[in-house]
Amino acid sequence: MARILVIDDSASVLTSLDFYLRQAGHETHLASDGPTGLAAAAQQTFDFILLDLEMPRMSGIEVCKALKGDSKLAAVPVIIMTGCSLKGFHEQALTAGAKVILTKPFDFGALDASLKTDLPSGGCCLAA
Repeated sequence: MARILVIDDSASVLTSLDFYLRQAGHETHLASDGPTGLAAAAQQTFDFILLDLEMPRMSGIEVCKALKGDSKLAAVPVIIMTGCSLKGFHEQALTAGAKVILTKPFDFGALDASLKTDLPSGGCCLAA
């Protein structure tokens, strides 16, 4: 199973994703803002990073650019989660290095599909 870092300023999103991903057998680490998430990413190895786009202190775009600018972290796939459906934000996220953008509220099937793409064993997530 995967080790996944979830960075989101919403406690309810963190709780929901933590529960879902753990039920699927993944190991999760939670961060409530960009700087805390970057510190966790620098200290541990993760298979994926789920990242909220709109956060205080440091936006998801800034966090993604910092991750992709670090040679030790650049290869970790970043999945951006956002409640904003404006095309410009999606393009910015992809340009910053995000692999996938999930528009909130997203169904867990879309998350599963994103995770399965990069897990070496083909992934194993709960069906939505």
